[in-house]
Amino acid sequence: WMLLILFLIILLVIISPYFIAAVTFSRMVTKKVEKPIKGLTTGMEKVSQGELTTRLSFETEHEFIQLLKSFNQMAAQMETDAKEKRDFEQHRNALLADIAHDLKTPITTISGYATALSDGIVKDADKEKKYLEAIKTKSLHMDELIMLLFEYVKLDSEGFTLNRQEVDVAELLRENVAL
Repeated sequence: WMLLILFLIILLVIISPYFIAAVTFSRMVTKKVEKPIKGLTTGMEKVSQGELTTRLSFETEHEFIQLLKSFNQMAAQMETDAKEKRDFEQHRNALLADIAHDLKTPITTISGYATALSDGIVKDADKEKKYLEAIKTKSLHMDELIMLLFEYVKLDSEGFTLNRQEVDVAELLRENVAL
């Protein structure tokens, strides 16, 4: 027994430094890996909850630097995309409001002239013809606006190609002022 106990003590003395070194090394590695992984996890949780301004900045070893940079680039791109989407929606809503307003104006004119004609307020044949011509013109203008709205809706559909052409802006402005 004594020989066995002596052998175990010698073995323990020889192996102890290696065991202590292994435990110390594993703790060091764990600390170097654990902090970046916790940081990445926290960052991903924040981004997934909609906090797109989240960026990571912590000291790390070489292995995690590229991961840190990639995460920050991804978060920045997501933030940019979300802002562009909000801006697009605002512009789209403004355009729809403008189109609704532009449709309301000719409808009001048509309604007024049609009411005057149907109520017999207009007795003069020339004036009656002028009112009917105005109704026709405003109806055609509304048709153009509705076609424009359909074209706008097509912009989001697959296979749509934009047909760009030069336009005389001064003439376009004169036509719109005349309307």
